[in-house]
Amino acid sequence: MSQHSPDPTRIILRPGERVYHLDLAPGDVASTLLTVGDPARVPRITQHFDEIFLQRQYREFTTVTGRIGKEKLTVLSTGMGSDNIDIVLNELELLFNWDLVHRRPLADRKSFRLIRLGTSGALQPDLPVDSLLVSRWACSMDVLHHFYPKVDGDAAVERALNAFAQSHHLPPFSLFPAEETLTNSLLKMHGAQEGFTFTASGFYAPQGRELWKAHADETGLLDWLSSARLNGQRISNVEMETAALFHLGRLFGHSIASVSALLANRPKGAFSDQAEATVDRMIESVLSTLF
Repeated sequence: MSQHSPDPTRIILRPGERVYHLDLAPGDVASTLLTVGDPARVPRITQHFDEIFLQRQYREFTTVTGRIGKEKLTVLSTGMGSDNIDIVLNELELLFNWDLVHRRPLADRKSFRLIRLGTSGALQPDLPVDSLLVSRWACSMDVLHHFYPKVDGDAAVERALNAFAQSHHLPPFSLFPAEETLTNSLLKMHGAQEGFTFTASGFYAPQGRELWKAHADETGLLDWLSSARLNGQRISNVEMETAALFHLGRLFGHSIASVSALLANRPKGAFSDQAEATVDRMIESVLSTLF
């Protein structure tokens, strides 16, 4: 057992004081990060780099750090779902704000900015397939949020969400705001729309795809999410990571935003026939806004 840590199971490290799942050491990651779910999307971003300093792959986590012009940037694949976001955000926090030799927090905290570049399905019929959406709010029923301190949201909206959940014997909703400055900057992208995102805890049944039943989504959740008007707001889209990013980012004091390429429109039953081109356009739009 390490002389610096009476309980090395609390913060598990790989050799060389590298965080356990990402296999990264302090200094490997830039203070601006782009995350994608799919590792195959990492090179579609890094092809725009002028120079690459670091490349590492471990499990589903691929990390590349380089520069565009004079600005350092890291691209990191997270895999899918809030459970992976729990790993990624906590291990990034360790890399930025912990002394990993002694397994203790640093006195001087650092913050980073992180932008999720994801794909999503629209829940409103007027949101076009192949358009870009920047999340202003995110809500989720995922149990992950109950293991972390609550953050302030819109109390009236949260009450409306949970009235529906309680009446349909569903888990309670949690509601989280995006970081305002970074989100406002990304909303300047050409054609970008502001959104209120539902983060589902899975891809199939939690998003109304119950393949083994004659009638999918018996709770009516997606229909309600599409039709609900919550203190003047409507829920725009569904995906699997944004609420977890907003929650842990707010707790740790980092600036986090989420951009989605809308590849499907659920009310219309439509899916993009140019999905890869739309993802590339999202990447190029975000990079041109940041740099």
